[in-house]
Amino acid sequence: MPFFSIIIPVYNVAPYLRECLDSVLAQSFADWEAICVDDGSTDDSGAILDEYAAKDPRFHVIHQQNAGVSAARNKALEVVAGKWFLFLDGDDLLYSDALEVFIPYIRYDDVDGILVHPYTSSWDGNGVPQRNCVVDVLVKDASKEDLFIGPYAANGFSFSRIYSTRIFRHLRFREDMSMSEDVCFWFDALSVTARWMILRAEYYLYRQRGDSVCGENDPHKCGQILESVLHALNVIDKRLDVSKSAGARYLRRFPSSPRYYIGLAVCRYKELTDEEWDDLSNKVKAIDAICGRWSLGVFVNLLMAFAVNRRLRFVLPILLRMSNCYDCLRIQVGGLSRKLGFIRR
Repeated sequence: MPFFSIIIPVYNVAPYLRECLDSVLAQSFADWEAICVDDGSTDDSGAILDEYAAKDPRFHVIHQQNAGVSAARNKALEVVAGKWFLFLDGDDLLYSDALEVFIPYIRYDDVDGILVHPYTSSWDGNGVPQRNCVVDVLVKDASKEDLFIGPYAANGFSFSRIYSTRIFRHLRFREDMSMSEDVCFWFDALSVTARWMILRAEYYLYRQRGDSVCGENDPHKCGQILESVLHALNVIDKRLDVSKSAGARYLRRFPSSPRYYIGLAVCRYKELTDEEWDDLSNKVKAIDAICGRWSLGVFVNLLMAFAVNRRLRFVLPILLRMSNCYDCLRIQVGGLSRKLGFIRR
C-alpha cells in the first residue's frame, strides 16, 4: 500500500501535463501512487499519461468519456489505495519535497486531515517561485470554526488540504457542478468527525490560466456558485455543532465569490433565461432566509427586492453600480479615518 495517493484529473492540458507529472516523479518522498483520470481529453493528454504509466508503475491511468472534473476525481476516489490522498490538477505542480513536508505531522496517526495555509495563488508558469514561509504548525487541534471562519480558514480549492483515506474516502464531489464543487466537498469533509491540523507550508504551485474553468466569466454558471454557498450554509446550520451566527460569519469571512457572481449575473442578465433568473432569485432568498442580513448588506436586499419581478431586472446593473460606489467610498473613508486617528487599527 502506498503512503500517498495523488489524484490527478486531466482534461486537455497537454501543454502543461509533462511538467505536472515530472513534479510528481521528482518527489523526494517516493512512496506514492498517482491516479490519473483522463476525462475524455481530445488533445494528447491521454497519450502522455500512458507514456508515463509505461515508464513508472506508480502512475495508474484511467480513461473515461468526458464527464467533468468531479466525475474524474470521484473515479479516482473509488480506487485510491494510499493511506493519505491529495489532489493535483493536471496543469499545476508540486514542489519537489511536497510530500516529505507532511511526514512529520502524519506519521503517528494523531491527525486525520491537514489544512495547508497558504497556497501559491499567483504563479504564471514561469519558473518556480521561491518559498516565502517556513513550515510551521498554526493550529494543532483545529476546531470546525477554525477551519471555516478562522484566520487561516479555507473555502474552495481542493488542493489546499490532505485527507486520511480511512476517514474521508467515502466522500464524493457533486457531479452536477463544474464550478465550486470543491466548496461542497470541503463542507462535507467538515461534517465528518475528524482531527484536523492547520499547517503553514508552501507545497503546491497553482497555475493561473485565463482559459481554465475557474477563469470563465460565464453568467450561466452563477447559480452553481450560489448553490455551493447554500450547501455550505446548510452544512453549518444542520450538521456542524457551531453557533447560530456561524453562517453569517462565514459569509462575512468569504464574501467575494458570491458577490462577484451575483454581480456578474446582474450585469449580464439579458443572457440568462427566465428559468435561470428564477433559480438565482430563489437561491439569494434562501441564503437570506438562513442568515438574515449578511456581508453584502444593502446590495443583497436590493437584489431580492427587484429580482423577483422580471420586469425590473434592467435596473439591477444601476443598483449594483451604486452598491459598488458605496463600498468604494466606505473603504476610502475608513482608510482616511484610520490615518487621521479617528479609528483605531
